[in-house]
Amino acid sequence: MSPTQSHHYIDNPALTKILTEWSQARKHAIQTKQPVPPIPDQVAEAALLIATKLSRKGNFLSYTYRDDMIGDGLMAVTLYVKNFDATKCRVGGAFAYLSQIVHSAFLRRIASEQKAAYTRAKFIEHVKGFDHQDGDEGHYVNTLQQHFIETGAEVITSYEERLKRKREQAKEAIARRAELAA
Repeated sequence: MSPTQSHHYIDNPALTKILTEWSQARKHAIQTKQPVPPIPDQVAEAALLIATKLSRKGNFLSYTYRDDMIGDGLMAVTLYVKNFDATKCRVGGAFAYLSQIVHSAFLRRIASEQKAAYTRAKFIEHVKGFDHQDGDEGHYVNTLQQHFIETGAEVITSYEERLKRKREQAKEAIARRAELAA
């Protein structure tokens, strides 16, 4: 790598400049009631790179729905990129802004997948009586259902504990706000 080349995969100053120019053009188009310019290709490419690289980090690597997470991250960027304001950026510029959008989208996807797993586990917990098919006299156990029964209890308890912790934290935050207000 030559001294003029950067080791970063995204040129943050250039991305910030492109996004700032697009944001200004977008605001002008809205004020003059003209068509809003599309998001620049460089921003879309940067968002894809950010989402892909972030999905390969250790804390996201083990999820089987990483492609869905990347897709959610890109959708979130298209929704929230319009709120970019370079004057409010302290450190990081457009790269930090896009990274935070993608990271938040990843966390939302994980939460929704965990809720879906909880719902499946609760459903299977309620249909435990269907362990065998008619005619097999119980000799064959539905191995998939048996797996869900064994792992479902763990999914249910961890999800319900997490909900309980969130509720307790919310109550504590309300109590702190009440103390500060008084």
